[in-house]
Amino acid sequence: MARDRLSSLIHSGSAARVSTSMELKDSDFGTGFGAHVTVSLACQQEESTVEEAAEVSMDLAGEFVKDAFDIARAAFERKIGSKKKGRGK
Repeated sequence: MARDRLSSLIHSGSAARVSTSMELKDSDFGTGFGAHVTVSLACQQEESTVEEAAEVSMDLAGEFVKDAFDIARAAFERKIGSKKKGRGK
């Protein structure tokens, strides 16, 4: 969805920059995992275009942070699993 709307925002002249950051964490007393994503878009400076760019950047950041969070979770679980195996020997 958001990726389809990106092409309408592309502009080679003076540009406005729209940035959105999102973070997801799962930790307990500092032990855990997380993901942080920032999406920055440059677009035309018309108000409607900037508003659309903000919506698109939020949609993309939401997609990307979920993917990154899943990758971080898998890496954390592998690390915890390998520590447990090392203790059992």
